Amino acid sequence: MQILEIAPENMHPRVLLARLYDTIAMKHTVKKRISDTYEISFYLEGDGDVTVGDTVYPIKPSAIRIVPPGTPLTSIPHYRCITVFFDFGSANTVVRNSVLEGIPHWIATEGEMQGEFEALLQAYQSTSPTAPVAQNGILLSVLAKLYDRAHSDRRYSDAVRKSIHYMQSHFSENVTLEVLGELTGYSNLHLLRLFRQDLGQTPHDFLTAIRMEQAKKLLSETDMGLEEIAQFCGFRSVSHFKSLFKQLTHYTPGSYRKNTRQL
Repeated sequence: MQILEIAPENMHPRVLLARLYDTIAMKHTVKKRISDTYEISFYLEGDGDVTVGDTVYPIKPSAIRIVPPGTPLTSIPHYRCITVFFDFGSANTVVRNSVLEGIPHWIATEGEMQGEFEALLQAYQSTSPTAPVAQNGILLSVLAKLYDRAHSDRRYSDAVRKSIHYMQSHFSENVTLEVLGELTGYSNLHLLRLFRQDLGQTPHDFLTAIRMEQAKKLLSETDMGLEEIAQFCGFRSVSHFKSLFKQLTHYTPGSYRKNTRQL
């Protein structure tokens, strides 16, 4: 697996496969696997769940899952979904830029993007010579909309918005649910519910993503040592940082730094 930095304006997605998965009749857990391409799924219906890494997401209609290559995945039926497998011109490559890294693995939507996923599936099944152009254009539009959705404050509740702003400026500190509760006036349980509703993830997952992005930036752009980076980014120890970094990126911090500096 290699890491390639591509500016958002230079992204040219390539659809490799698009299909409708229907597991309503299945009664077993899908075996754990590692994604070998980018994958994006739109869930049409279902009541099972999907595990991305170590995080479990209950399947709900109109939810969207997106993961890069090298992500551990498993799922429990029943569900129906449209899944698109794609890359950016090179196999076994993780693309690094602010747009792709700014889209969460799980996004709750109101169903407004279903038509685009159905159009992607139809374009993939088409024999028209212009079908690949249509596929890639629709997919690029979907990625842009997902990023905008994830970073638009207007759709967040006040409590989630306040919590996000606090975590973005205090990620080096010990940010707990209790701290966010004092900030927003909400109980731990209610904050968890709001984050799941607005972002499709927990406050802890969101904070970890912020810390990881800071760590990646420091690894690729500075000569700071791992212990210094771990402390600056708010990880409880350098060993915890190294373990979590490998778990989430499938690279050690050292190999990530080496790969990004070779580009």
